[in-house]
Amino acid sequence: MAGRTAREYIESLVPEVAHNASVVRVDDRGDTVRVTIAGTTGVEAGCEVPRETVDAAPEHADAYQALVSVLKACADRAVAPFPDGRE
Repeated sequence: MAGRTAREYIESLVPEVAHNASVVRVDDRGDTVRVTIAGTTGVEAGCEVPRETVDAAPEHADAYQALVSVLKACADRAVAPFPDGRE
């Protein structure tokens, strides 16, 4: 991750995958990284990612895609859709 922590890296990715979401907490639990994401209405959702996926994501496309997929799914649970279909 070239000098960045897991939290910094994840915080930089979340706005790219869901612009209405933000990282509330990142807990490094050794083999896993637990991420809590909040939407604009205060709804929070959590997910866990294998630590090796987070570490490999900056340099390996498959790990990057896996991380982005998990973060997007988590953000989708936290971000309430607008009634008129806007994101």
